[in-house]
Amino acid sequence: MNARSGGDPLAEFVTPTVFGDLREDDSLLVGYREVTPLELTPAAIVRFDLYRAYLYLILLIENGPRQYPEEEYARVRDLATVWLTRVLDRLSVRRGF
Repeated sequence: MNARSGGDPLAEFVTPTVFGDLREDDSLLVGYREVTPLELTPAAIVRFDLYRAYLYLILLIENGPRQYPEEEYARVRDLATVWLTRVLDRLSVRRGF
């Protein structure tokens, strides 16, 4: 989706940066901006963090019904837990919770 189709373009950056931060100099963002303007305003960063929290929860919850092998899932689980905690901490500071 893109801004013209009604989707939030920030959602497109979540998966490629799943266990990292989206930076102003990120080549994906730089390339996107060559076609469509996109600013990482404080409101945009909050939306981006909410999308990320959603993805991390999916990564953690899906293990229940899917029962991934522990040795294969452990790294994803650990990273998703660490990053979910970071994102929730950032959101709580931004929103004053």
